[in-house]
Amino acid sequence: MSDLGDILSVICDHRCVISKRALSLVFDTATARFYTGYMEVHFKPETESRLRDLASRSGKPTDDLLEDALAGYLEEASAVREMLDSRYDDIKSGRVRPIDGEAFFDDLRRREDDLLKQGHRK
Repeated sequence: MSDLGDILSVICDHRCVISKRALSLVFDTATARFYTGYMEVHFKPETESRLRDLASRSGKPTDDLLEDALAGYLEEASAVREMLDSRYDDIKSGRVRPIDGEAFFDDLRRREDDLLKQGHRK
């Protein structure tokens, strides 16, 4: 979702209210109980306009669009965190050997140049 950063942006004077129901998929029960009704989120004017336009075109309420976007974002962020933790554990245990990033990209560029040269010879 390319607009996710915009949708979740919290900078500006315009307000969008998310119902407690919209938060139910995002927060676990222990966290959600601190919300007694509504959560206020601030958007840039252009983001709010795009959100309302998407809601109008899709027929979905803005709460539902935000709930879907935030739930998807949090799920993806959690998966990335798990992957990074796993890779870190692999490196620390010695199962995976780290490589120098600059050396890797230098080698990649060299191999790409070799392939391009071979393509011109044919």
